[in-house]
Amino acid sequence: MRAGLWVVIALLTLAACSPVPVDRVDVVERRDDALFAYSNLASWISRDHGRTWTYWSGEAAKSPQTSACHSQSCYRVGPRPLSVEESTDGGVRWREAWSVSEGRVELLSRALDGPPESTTLAVLGRPGGSHVVVVANSYDGIAVRDERGVWRRYGVNGGELSLAAAVPLDHSSQDHIVPETAIAVLAGLWTLLAGLFLAVAPGHGNRRSLAVLLAVGTATTLVTAVGFLDAYGLTVLGGVATVSLLIGSAAVAVSSRVGGQALSLVASAGIVVTLAVLLPFRLWTGGWPDSYGTALLAAAGGGLALGSVALMGVRRHARHAVLK
Repeated sequence: MRAGLWVVIALLTLAACSPVPVDRVDVVERRDDALFAYSNLASWISRDHGRTWTYWSGEAAKSPQTSACHSQSCYRVGPRPLSVEESTDGGVRWREAWSVSEGRVELLSRALDGPPESTTLAVLGRPGGSHVVVVANSYDGIAVRDERGVWRRYGVNGGELSLAAAVPLDHSSQDHIVPETAIAVLAGLWTLLAGLFLAVAPGHGNRRSLAVLLAVGTATTLVTAVGFLDAYGLTVLGGVATVSLLIGSAAVAVSSRVGGQALSLVASAGIVVTLAVLLPFRLWTGGWPDSYGTALLAAAGGGLALGSVALMGVRRHARHAVLK
């Protein structure tokens, strides 16, 4: 009886720790006058030419297509992660018909549970020579080109495939830049440590303690900055370590009787650097700039420039205080 109880507990623990399956639409197809989309968890059908999608139980196409035509209009999955190419002369010449920029793909990769990628597509002809195109975009659901040539993205949420479930490409959310936020805070705390070091009078015994704290804080910040792209845990550990260093350095600064004006300058320097590093990434989540690399350069350059100016101000204040 006791052994059976432990088996049940073990199974429940494994179930709780197992990854939750995520909808990933990898296959779309056309059958007669209907369109179908298939994920690893569910299937949908559209009988109104891709405008709305409802749950459907059925098997996916055995031979999904990466290109399809209607008359002289042909479409194929493009070379970029989320893109479709179009030909109006039966496949002789091609041009990009729809795409999501590299910066927005990076944002979607963070907002979704995996990197989006166009995989298969289908074309449905309509009376009068018009047509509808649907493309499977993996974790980003699907994209549909209506009869007028307008492209729209449909996302998956709670088993529903709809326009409302699509992640906005200009969505500004702090949740998408958690590692960058941690790095911004670490940079601000490091500036605070450096400022306290400069504010303490040269030759003071506590300055050695601050130098040790600053060296450890520098190493922690650098190690965290190098690894934050791949390890959230490293970021958290770096943050905890630096906060601990901050508390220690604050205690040293208090015992060294650093003046209120100097403390204000030091605190302001830390806040300015944090904001200078964080702001470009926050703007990037809203679509400006589109490139993550541009935001990264702006954050690094802004943080270094403003941090240097702020610390120079703290140093000048400290020298002036010594001369008095």
